[in-house]
Amino acid sequence: MRFPFNQTTITQRAQRAYLQKAEKAMNQVLSRAEAKAADPVDIARADPNYNSLRDVLDAALLQAQGGKGAERHAKGDPFESQRMQSISRLLGSERGMAYQACKKVAEGLDLPTHQARVKELLGAINYIAGIVIYLEADQKGD
Repeated sequence: MRFPFNQTTITQRAQRAYLQKAEKAMNQVLSRAEAKAADPVDIARADPNYNSLRDVLDAALLQAQGGKGAERHAKGDPFESQRMQSISRLLGSERGMAYQACKKVAEGLDLPTHQARVKELLGAINYIAGIVIYLEADQKGD
């Protein structure tokens, strides 16, 4: 008696089924993330188990408001109107900010002092935030 499936066919079907389940799970996660993004977290209700993350994000915000980026690029403009955004819109791509974030991570990890490493990595976080802002504006059609 011959079976209509060989081992390769069974493996391919199992892989397809796995990928379909993974895609469904990812879509559910993204849907929840989008719902949360549409309804910003009330900082007063933020989970205290995430205070260390909040501290880092606050430090990145303070750096963007008053660090090298603010001195060189802000000129009193809101974050979403600064040069990294206007150039990205001109080029029709967020990839330049992605490059800058990667560059800051790579260079930051090689800096000689802890303070310099942290400062550079906070800059990378700000570029990543810039990407999110660009993508959100692009999604809305702004």
